[in-house]
Amino acid sequence: MSNPRASLADLVLRFSLYAFAIGSFQGIAITQSALILGLVVWGVDARLRRRSPTMVADGEVTGWRLTTPVDLAFLLWLGSGIVSTVFAVDPLASLDKLRKIFMIGTVYLFAFRLGTWARTERVVFALLLSASVASIVGVVDYLGHPYGLDGRTRGTMGHYMTMGGLLMLAASVSVALALFGRTGGWRRPFLWFSAAATTLCLVLTFTRSAWVGFLVAVVTLLGLKKRWLVVPLAAALVVLYLGASPGFQDRMSSIVDPGHRANVERVHMWRAGLEIFRDHPLVGVGLMDMAEVYDEYRPPDARERHGHFHNVFVQVAAARGAVGLVAFLYLLWAMGNAIWRGLRAARSISPTAHALGAGAYGAYLGFVVSGLFEWNFGDSEVIMVVYFLVGVGIALERISGNAR
Repeated sequence: MSNPRASLADLVLRFSLYAFAIGSFQGIAITQSALILGLVVWGVDARLRRRSPTMVADGEVTGWRLTTPVDLAFLLWLGSGIVSTVFAVDPLASLDKLRKIFMIGTVYLFAFRLGTWARTERVVFALLLSASVASIVGVVDYLGHPYGLDGRTRGTMGHYMTMGGLLMLAASVSVALALFGRTGGWRRPFLWFSAAATTLCLVLTFTRSAWVGFLVAVVTLLGLKKRWLVVPLAAALVVLYLGASPGFQDRMSSIVDPGHRANVERVHMWRAGLEIFRDHPLVGVGLMDMAEVYDEYRPPDARERHGHFHNVFVQVAAARGAVGLVAFLYLLWAMGNAIWRGLRAARSISPTAHALGAGAYGAYLGFVVSGLFEWNFGDSEVIMVVYFLVGVGIALERISGNAR
């Protein structure tokens, strides 16, 4: 006989997976609510079952003793945050930031509750559908922008940089699936539409860090699948630059110009962050907003006041010191390794699963590179989708049967 409680729990868990995917591009409240709902129901259900985690008939896992390639890295990252908070300049403000650690649950929810390739594919398509709708909104927003043709679209997010960071991830995955996934019916035209819409809206955010990250993701993808396509990609970029408006050309050329007016403030922030690290080398100053601390270190010619340093490594070094920086480097490696293992294992599932793994890996590398110019690890909307990709990578390895 079927267990009504177990059936209800599974239904709620499935709802939370899809709600998370759809909410990722519609609002952080939806995404976090879905995550909390999923974790609570999963935890209660696992407690009532009183089982150790075993793979059941439909490929799902229940129980509490969950092991993944990122467990130790997350524990060290949490530990560095606790230590930094204890010795912070403002412990209460640092503690408020530390509470965001619950978002790591995204990795485990998707790693252990996707269960089958069919469900994984549907959830990923739900996320890309939400990204496509958000992109349409963004394009419309851009065309009607009050600041003229070279304004920056915010799409469905409150900030263009958040929108750009999210679109970089979605566009990388949709391009991978459109180019190399073997899907039929409505899926193929949808994937091409999603790739075009998300890429176009990404361009219209004028977010240079996301542009660079997307380029890294695409080059990585082509390097994994079809290296010769890098040549026409380079030609397309040259044509795009030559045919772009002066505003676009200025924005693109500024990427490689450290003296450009858009980059001078970043250089000031990086220098200030490194000076803070020099003065607080072991555990940093804490996880709080850096605006007041920055005021003490910023040079006299700095015109802007910021609460972070627009570089993940400088930010972590200033906030958590050497202890946190070492933990962070290990965390980046562990998450990338988890996605890479999923990519390798996905080959035994299907070509589309392998394309998804390649897209997720490219998106992750793009995220890391874009973090050289932005504090994207501290952007809740963005990091939750990154955790989602890590969870998908672990799920692919488990689904393939190659998990160790």
